[in-house]
Amino acid sequence: MIRNYTIDRNGASRIAAGFILFLFLFEVYVVGVNYSQYFVYLFDNEGVFFSAIAIVFFFIAIYLCFYFVQYALSAAWPYRLISMLIFAFSLLVEYGYQKALGRFSDRIDIETAIAATPEQQTTSLMMYLNWRAVIPCAVLFALFIFCRPKRPGGLRGFLLVNLLFVLGFAAFPFLVDQKFQTLALGASYRTTIDFLINGPLKSGKWASKMTGVELRRRVVAKPDLPPDHRPSNNLIIVVDESVMGDHLSLNGYQRKTTPFLDELQRHGILRNWGIAAASSTGSRWPRWIGSKEPP
Repeated sequence: MIRNYTIDRNGASRIAAGFILFLFLFEVYVVGVNYSQYFVYLFDNEGVFFSAIAIVFFFIAIYLCFYFVQYALSAAWPYRLISMLIFAFSLLVEYGYQKALGRFSDRIDIETAIAATPEQQTTSLMMYLNWRAVIPCAVLFALFIFCRPKRPGGLRGFLLVNLLFVLGFAAFPFLVDQKFQTLALGASYRTTIDFLINGPLKSGKWASKMTGVELRRRVVAKPDLPPDHRPSNNLIIVVDESVMGDHLSLNGYQRKTTPFLDELQRHGILRNWGIAAASSTGSRWPRWIGSKEPP
């Protein structure tokens, strides 16, 4: 028989603080999140004032995660289950991005996912899946089982937690970049809020913040050509923007990150040049197209 422990708000706070500490250490030593690199970058490249603000916001983001767990431990079972689903989804997504790209998600990742085909979405999901997310989820669920709140919270507390996340992460861009470090749970809220504010809420449509183009796939009819037709100009150039070449299986990376391009290369259809002429887009394209230095 499972023994339950009744906890008050102070007890929930202590357990939540311990769980957040466990989650932080887990993400550093097991998932591989390099928080120290972010702070080294701050002090090497930014001023003291900006660095101080960024550090304060980092701890505010950690506190929001703590408040989320504290509420979940004190909530009634329906809201515990909803909180558990949010937590599990956040960790599965963010740990997947950490595994595949070495970082948590960004707004542009949502735009890319919306614009991708179902096949691309499924393939990416299988490649990004990180089973380490199961461990913190199992620990939190065990706390739900063994800890019974003395006065279960309800809808008002749930709305307050999410309102604090929205207000917090909506305010951050005015002072610091949205890419500042936080726990995986906070990163999921950060990315979602950033996308919604700069996408549907700003433009009234699912559009990219960078281009303003609506994020949807357009079906193009296949030309009605004879089976033996061969085009006179059949050279197609594929250029990847802001992609790390050493993370492409096309270039020998150990995981299959470019399976479609790998298949084209095996059939002799694709020739990979693989080296950019410069580090930035503005200076790279003039060199590549015109073989000249940009003005």
